[in-house]
Amino acid sequence: MSPRDKAIALARKLLAQAEDPGATPEESQAFAAKAAEIMLRHDLTDAVVRATADQTKTSSEPIDVFTYRISGEGGHGRHRAWALGDVAAAYGGEVCFFGNNASNQTRTLHIVGTAADLDTLRLLLPTVAAVAETSAAAAARRHRTQLAADGWYTKTELDREVTWYRRSFLRGFGAGVAEQIRTRRAGLLDEIQTAGSGAELVLADRASRVAAEFRRRYPKLGRPRPVRGHSTAGRRDGHAAGRAFNFGGNQLDTGRPHPELPR
Repeated sequence: MSPRDKAIALARKLLAQAEDPGATPEESQAFAAKAAEIMLRHDLTDAVVRATADQTKTSSEPIDVFTYRISGEGGHGRHRAWALGDVAAAYGGEVCFFGNNASNQTRTLHIVGTAADLDTLRLLLPTVAAVAETSAAAAARRHRTQLAADGWYTKTELDREVTWYRRSFLRGFGAGVAEQIRTRRAGLLDEIQTAGSGAELVLADRASRVAAEFRRRYPKLGRPRPVRGHSTAGRRDGHAAGRAFNFGGNQLDTGRPHPELPR
């Protein structure tokens, strides 16, 4: 079994634990984060090692497109799309969206990237999406209970506030996970950077080729309409929950992960 196959096998085991219905949101986040950290470390290290060993392999590294369908259930489609787009972009992909712009309609996320990065995103995005939904649902229930206890809202107003909160939570969750990926990516690059390896140049070259391929495939893209937050509390809590992934920092051998969702 190759090193990449071993990394994928371990990541799949962790993702299966993350998707276990019996896992708490905090446990799911920790297992998914560890899987992402394993794949991120392998992909970065492998790219630099191959390019350092043979400079001709950098330009021949395959670049492709991966499409991922996103549900509009509950009217949260646009927020889900932007959240997962943030994650894919942080992992080195160039992204765009296709589909009806209404929030309750299915849309498709298109990601252009290297073959290795896309393989990893195929593995990770479904779990990130599932953890985001579970976390958002739990946080929205707590938010509803708190607002109802305040006694300031009619049922219609309460439903609207909770819907806005949940949408903003999903959007913030993606931003928090993306921030963790960028931070961990920078840290790993420092770790694997050795004298004369040219790791930064290797990754810069990959990024420029991915960007060029994105422009070739989608030459007439319009500017996407940004997603409004609606709920400051939802965006804040979602971002904190996404950062709770804490790539590389969760101790899974303790039986319970350390990060906790905002309350």
